[in-house]
Amino acid sequence: MDCRVARRDERDVNLKDTFTRGSFVKLGVDTLTVDQMWANFEYFIKGIIKTCEESGVVICFHPDDPPAQELHGIARILTSVDNLERAVNIVDSPNLKLELCLGTVSEMDGENSVMDAVNRFAPKNKIAYIHLRDVEGKFPLFKECFLGEGNYKPYEVIKALHKHGYTGSILDDHTPTLTGDSAYGHRGRAHAIGYIQALIEVVTNH
Repeated sequence: MDCRVARRDERDVNLKDTFTRGSFVKLGVDTLTVDQMWANFEYFIKGIIKTCEESGVVICFHPDDPPAQELHGIARILTSVDNLERAVNIVDSPNLKLELCLGTVSEMDGENSVMDAVNRFAPKNKIAYIHLRDVEGKFPLFKECFLGEGNYKPYEVIKALHKHGYTGSILDDHTPTLTGDSAYGHRGRAHAIGYIQALIEVVTNH
């Protein structure tokens, strides 16, 4: 195999989920097609799911962020709600679920895709946990924003989750940078956590 390596991804130890921009590794191929990516995904999931079930481990996957059809010649497949449904149904197992990043799903088609995803996957218990964040705009032109300032209404999301009996975790996620904030974004995340706690209390009357 031709394993020509471009630049390796390097983690910035001061930030969460952040790598050097523009860095990638070529894995001996110049392109990977949509069909190849689906075949690889299916091979991986089917190869590990029995062990997950035996071990009580839930395997979940994150939508492609951003939902571009390809990057650096590599096709991306987790770019729409339909494709997320296809992925979560690769095998019939309670141990395969979706890590529902609503910010990424919002990049797909705004409020339409967000509510579609919530209403499809929550009733089937196919959401492992949720990143409750949002953006303004849609791919390819969007920007990070605070909850309540983006494409969808967080209150409607929490109402739908409660209606469908969702009992999983709801997490904050990255937010716009605030002056004087830490590298992790503690100030922005504090705003998000307070917002989420208030929404849950209002919707559930707890």
